[in-house]
Amino acid sequence: MVMHNAESTVLIVDDNKANLSLLIDQLLAQGFQLMVAESGGSALERVHFRIPDIILLDVRMPGIDGFETCRRLKTDPAVADVPVIFLSSLTDADDKIQGFQAGGVDYIAKPLDFAEVLLRVRTHLSLRRLQRSLTQSNAELEQRVAARTIELQAEIARRTQSEAEKSL
Repeated sequence: MVMHNAESTVLIVDDNKANLSLLIDQLLAQGFQLMVAESGGSALERVHFRIPDIILLDVRMPGIDGFETCRRLKTDPAVADVPVIFLSSLTDADDKIQGFQAGGVDYIAKPLDFAEVLLRVRTHLSLRRLQRSLTQSNAELEQRVAARTIELQAEIARRTQSEAEKSL
């Protein structure tokens, strides 16, 4: 299932106007729908109005930092499965580990290379679509198994009844 960029909504969370501007311009040019937040608190509010398909989240922000924002997002069942990609000038392994432990699926170092950002966004959107498709297929399979089990139980009951009547 191929999804066009226009069908995907990206939430960009960054307090740096230059970074926001770059990401907005580039992602709009690629046809993505965008949501923008300039703080962690604002991002937490925005997701209640519309659930994005992916979140690009700056780590260093005043107030609630990106790691804490991600942890809070992951406790909300409505957005818990939305992939979060951290964007940060913090490149130490401990910072990256902290991002993954907070629930992020990827970590991109600043300064941003937009080609890299775009590839990672598309990759994680594709993975999310595949995961949703697999979940849906599993649910459908479980329904079919349950229906077939009921049919088999009814057939067993019918045959048992028939055998009981023959032995009378």
